Amino acid sequence: MYMDILLIIITLGTAYNFFRTCYIMIFTPILHDTTIHNDNVSSVSILLPVRNEAKRVLGDCLTSLLNQDYPNYELVIVNDRSTDNSNEILQFHLHRQSCKKTILIDGSPLQNNWIGKTFALQQAKVSSTGEWLLMVDADVIFKPNAVSLAMDFAEKYNLDALSLLPRVKMISVYEMFIIPIISWLSLLRVSPTQANRTSSRKCFGYGNFILCKRHAHNAIGGFESYKSHILDDCIIMEKLKLAEYNVMVCDGANLMRSRMYDSLPEIINGFTKNSFAALNNNVVNSFVAVLLIVLLAILPCIFLAKTITRMLLGYPINSLWDIVPFIFLALSVLVIGNRMKTNIYFYLLFLIGFIVSIYIIVNSTFQNKISKFVRWKDRKINSIIANKQ
Repeated sequence: MYMDILLIIITLGTAYNFFRTCYIMIFTPILHDTTIHNDNVSSVSILLPVRNEAKRVLGDCLTSLLNQDYPNYELVIVNDRSTDNSNEILQFHLHRQSCKKTILIDGSPLQNNWIGKTFALQQAKVSSTGEWLLMVDADVIFKPNAVSLAMDFAEKYNLDALSLLPRVKMISVYEMFIIPIISWLSLLRVSPTQANRTSSRKCFGYGNFILCKRHAHNAIGGFESYKSHILDDCIIMEKLKLAEYNVMVCDGANLMRSRMYDSLPEIINGFTKNSFAALNNNVVNSFVAVLLIVLLAILPCIFLAKTITRMLLGYPINSLWDIVPFIFLALSVLVIGNRMKTNIYFYLLFLIGFIVSIYIIVNSTFQNKISKFVRWKDRKINSIIANKQ
């Protein structure tokens, strides 16, 4: 009897996740790569923090930003005390593109109670002049019309802030079976459809591309108001929405691509840094998240394996309802895999992705509650300070 009840719960849960995933995929607005004739003359300041990005796509990122076709923008770069040769790459590319309006700042020593990225963005903002602020990351490559299309979209819908989701480039096997699963779990936590619905208080942003009006950012207290929060990109959009500014989160995969992490340790460390904060720094939320992953992802696979084993051993199969939860799970995986342009490794190894996600949540919770800090880009982030806001 108890197993029947459990099976019903899991079936309903996996069905809900499938239909909700389809809803998110269908109704998330998409910015298409089209040619526009934008008469907008509003000035835009692109704020680019750089710390130890030499081994990534820093040069390509800079070239893509310097080649934007938007007529009225400046690029403000902060070299956040990089210890690799990021500064040499910056100097080389800026000298080649000296006709563009660019400002390169040597970052100041990190001040107490600030997260490194937020402090770098604050320095960039102080030196900028644009009516709009565009916060980007150094691991993204943008199409030449990305800023123009984003500004046109923002003007068309009278937005105060716009965040775009990139196309995530995945090369290694680790990336293929971990990143799509973590991305899917993040979308189920807070989706673009929730973020774009005025009746919902929930919102989030993606640090690769956050465009907002300067006066709106000032009105919520600027970077100072969330200077120590690990999820700075989510907090800015949440604050703007709660202040009743008009915000949207859209699919910008046609305009930009990013490789989030390029090794297994980097994947684990990167998501460990954010996971506990994404769960509101709450141990109970962490426990519930792990429980839901077990119920709605691990157990359907176990039920399928049990049914197949019984068939192979010649035992009678009383019912095929045991495999229904897996069918809904597999359909969800197909939807996510198709949207993120994954390959065969994702479909074969997605179960390992769920197991790794459990490890990441548990590891993030323990690091924050016991070690009291997480580490990122050769810096310790004090979780006590970072979790206050």
